[in-house]
Amino acid sequence: MIPLMSALKSVATSSLVLLLALSACGPKVLPAASVPARSEGVPAPLAARSFTLPKTTQATLSNGLTVVVAENHEVPLAWVRIAFRPGGLADPPGKEGLAAVTLDMMNEGAGEYDAVGLSSALLRLGSELGSGASDDGSSVYASGLTSNLDPTLDLLSTVLLDPTFPETEWALVKKQRIANLDTQRKDPEWIAGRVFNRVIFGETYRGRAATKASYEGMTTADMREWWAANLTPDRAVVFAGGDVTLEQLVPKLEARLEGWKASAAAPSVSLKVAAPSAPTGPAPIHFVDRPGAPQSMLRVGGYLSSPSDAQWFSLLLANQVVGGQFTARINMNLREAKGWTYGANSGLGYDLAGGRFVASAGVRADVTGPALTELLGEIAGPGAVRPLTAAELDDGRASIVQAWPLRFESPDYLLAQAEAVWRYGLPADWVEGYVGRLGAVTLDTASTAWTGAIDPARLVIVVVGDGATVREGLAALGRPIIEHDPEGTVLPRKE
Repeated sequence: MIPLMSALKSVATSSLVLLLALSACGPKVLPAASVPARSEGVPAPLAARSFTLPKTTQATLSNGLTVVVAENHEVPLAWVRIAFRPGGLADPPGKEGLAAVTLDMMNEGAGEYDAVGLSSALLRLGSELGSGASDDGSSVYASGLTSNLDPTLDLLSTVLLDPTFPETEWALVKKQRIANLDTQRKDPEWIAGRVFNRVIFGETYRGRAATKASYEGMTTADMREWWAANLTPDRAVVFAGGDVTLEQLVPKLEARLEGWKASAAAPSVSLKVAAPSAPTGPAPIHFVDRPGAPQSMLRVGGYLSSPSDAQWFSLLLANQVVGGQFTARINMNLREAKGWTYGANSGLGYDLAGGRFVASAGVRADVTGPALTELLGEIAGPGAVRPLTAAELDDGRASIVQAWPLRFESPDYLLAQAEAVWRYGLPADWVEGYVGRLGAVTLDTASTAWTGAIDPARLVIVVVGDGATVREGLAALGRPIIEHDPEGTVLPRKE
């Protein structure tokens, strides 16, 4: 993928991105008296600043493709992103990673351009172009000076409609991707995420992952077939923004995409995923031995209600208190009070399976057991020994609301939110009603939502660390321990 200029990088969607965070377990919690309280001399949060949310407009091209535009004329730059519903979920069995490879290869050669020629053409324009796929979807996108929008759209449409999938480039990309697999399998954070997903999903959805065998079995013919079947206008929406209007953009897109039609042989792949069932009984510890590791990576979480449900914003605000910001309980305990980690947090996210909660962190190996105990204790705290307080809730609300206008400095954030509404079936007023829904959360609704949805006894627990150092401490917690390899495969029990 051709990298975007750092100065123009998209503002990441805080709601599509899962906050991965911290560590700890058990009934023990930090006594309230040991957490620094706000002194009487510290001022209350400022009142929310007035802010007018940017508006979007939309139209439909002659081929049925919807175009959404968010105008921002402060700088002479424009963004165009064509988002598609199919992603890695549409990978055929045994070809895991095909969607990501296909999108990656699209800008390695298209039309008359090879990879170097395409890069040179973009450099001359001062524009950027890329393509990529996740489990949930895929996209082709470009950005640059508004004065160069026409030639930039020429390159974008060439990559979209006429990729060549050159064999020579695939040989290089394949070698690089296989090498990256070895690097990933040495990364404790990647391992924790991989095991977490395998425990929840098994061999479906996020439980799947590319392997050396799946990469070696892919051909450029597979990529062309996936591209032709899945990247069609009936499965796409154009999200554009910046110094451009709908009236300006629509004829430009019509001229370039008029002949782009839906595929007659679209594959019958379900793009909806049922949320996994919660574990029953005391949650075991899923452990991966990483000999010699000075730190342990902890991950605790599970799936919740959909973000479309009424309680979602109550959960979101309650999480700000528990682990969603630097001054949240989890970080103040594990980092500030105990010095066991550089940072610990928790967050809510969502995907095609629904909403999810995850807390994670890297902690010193010698305190792995106690850190896990503390983490689970803080998660349980609001429903047990340490209820949420109005002051904490107000701080959490202010931390989100005060930063809300900053997220719209780039039109790309608003477009990402519009894409999330389209992709995940969120309420139509998701963006417009965001702050209002947060404002409607009360101490009672936040407490009730948290205690009703977050049950530490039913969350998935993953620990990656040095077995020689941490096994004894984990065993002392009284939970079953299930050992996995870095891919998440359960290992035979040791006698």
